[in-house]
Amino acid sequence: MVRLLLLTFAMLFSLGVAVAQTILQGTVRDDTEALVGATVKVTKGGDIVRGSITDVEGNYRITLDPGSYDVEISYTGYQVQRTEGVQVLSNKLNTLDFTMVSGSGLELGVVEITSYKVPLINKDGTESGNTLTSEQIKQIATRSVTQIVASTAGVTSNENGDVNIKGGRAASTNYYIDGVR
Repeated sequence: MVRLLLLTFAMLFSLGVAVAQTILQGTVRDDTEALVGATVKVTKGGDIVRGSITDVEGNYRITLDPGSYDVEISYTGYQVQRTEGVQVLSNKLNTLDFTMVSGSGLELGVVEITSYKVPLINKDGTESGNTLTSEQIKQIATRSVTQIVASTAGVTSNENGDVNIKGGRAASTNYYIDGVR
């Protein structure tokens, strides 16, 4: 009985850890075709977090915790590309595609660095809701979490400061910041 109980708790704990992580995926191509075996390196604060190699269709898929990362792509004969400040949001498929530039005529050691921009259209937009980046929150005139949440469609705030989302009461509302409740 004790073994069964411990096994149940272990399975529930591992499920909770799996749900907290999210996925960064994309395709690495050149002008004409997918690049097989391109190296994808994900860093945070200069430290390597995870890495991957593209498959036969040029696709990569990396499981990460929510947060902001730098992604670097390298492939023999092509210029290294680096995208800084990639926002990996929780419970979403975050997509980041690369188009590599041939290295012929380029100096060795040249790295192209671009800044990440949140896509205009969310490809994983099957649910209703809104995700705000830190830059968007900085531009809002208020610093109250309740007022920031109330700026989203379908959300109301009452005089007590409680937030109701699509008719749900305040007790049924959970806040997640960077994937943490």
